[in-house]
This record gives sequence, C-alpha cells and structure tokens, in this order.
Amino acid sequence: MPPDNTLAQDAARSRSSAARFVIGLLFALTIAAVGLVVTVKRVLPDYTEAAGKALDDPEYVESQARSDPRLGTVLSLDGVRDRDGRPVVVDARGRYTVVLFIAGPKLAKCSACRTGDFIEKFYAMTRAHPELVTYLVWVGQTDLKGQRFNARKMLDRFHVVVDPKLRVAKAYNAFFQPRAYLLTKNGKLAYSSFHGMESGDAIAAIEPRLKVDTNPRKDHADARSS
Repeated sequence: MPPDNTLAQDAARSRSSAARFVIGLLFALTIAAVGLVVTVKRVLPDYTEAAGKALDDPEYVESQARSDPRLGTVLSLDGVRDRDGRPVVVDARGRYTVVLFIAGPKLAKCSACRTGDFIEKFYAMTRAHPELVTYLVWVGQTDLKGQRFNARKMLDRFHVVVDPKLRVAKAYNAFFQPRAYLLTKNGKLAYSSFHGMESGDAIAAIEPRLKVDTNPRKDHADARSS
C-alpha cells in the first residue's frame, strides 16, 4: 500500500483539480452572462438611460427627434406580434390609423410617464371616432406582463400588439414612450407627437387632421398622388 502521505497528496491534487474545474466553469458562465447582456443591449437599446438623459438634457431629446420620419412618409406595422408571440397581419388600407407606443416594464420603469392617462384619453378619443383603426404597441417585451391597463376592456377599440425587438418602434423613431402617430388612408404619416407631450394636446392636434383628411376632394388628390 502507498504511504499515507502519498494518499494525502493524491487527495489534495484531486481537490485542487476539482477547484480549478469549478473556477473555470464559473469564469465561463460569467463570460457567457456578459456576452448575453451585451447582445441584449444591442437588440434592445437602453431606453431607461435615454429617458434619464432626456430629463436633464433637452438638446439630447432634440437631437433624437431629428430622426423622426417626415410627414408624408409611408409607414407600416410590419413586425408586430400578438400576446402569444405570433405575427400579426396588419391591413388598415382605406382607414385612418392611430399608432400608440407605450413601454413595457421590462424596457423602462417610469413613474412620471403618465401611461395610464395617455391610454385612457386615447381610448375615449377613438370611441368618438369609430372610423379609426387604433394599434396599442407594447414595446420591448414579448408579452403583456406588468401592464397596468385593462387590455380586455379596451379590445373593442384597440388592437393590442407587442414589439419585442423594437423593429416597429425604430421605424417610427419612438425612442421615448408614450407617443402617438396618425397615418392616413394611404399609410402616410400625418402627425406624430413629441416626447413629453400631454395626451390631451396630442389628441387636440390629431382631431383637426382627421377633419381635413376626411375631405373627399383631398382623399381623391391623395389617391392620385400615391
């Protein structure tokens, strides 16, 4: 039999090898976690940080707003999904469309964004305008978890969809939520609210455009020019 000190050395080497394995595993997991965080940040921009900058730096907000799509730009909702993650086919041709972007809690936690008031007032507006198609876009997550509005109550006027990878939000440059957009019957941008705008002010700006856009002569001119 080998001496006791040899057995002790073998046991020590075994413990050392196990410790190195555990340390190596933890290091690999740390690297993988860091890589995952970096990937997520690339896919989902840090809107929480952006919102913080907005509060202290109006010039930052103005610089971001320069990327807003111009009036008359043709926009769509291609890429949105339903609450079960299935693609949603959106066809609002021939009808005016209101697109509302709100941030899911996984994307940003903002107690001052007045999201509830925003949704309630636009819900009341769309009830007064049954000719409108309205999409409520839940940005930054794949489900409706954490929402504080009653989605079921509003399904009679809102199509509630999710934009998990911000593909649609990026197209609209909806870098701060909530934001509201109006599309004409031809899918052209007729109006977009700006960051921090009160929902009542946005609605007051949208409704006159509805009256103009429902002018038959103007609709005919739009159809000829599109």
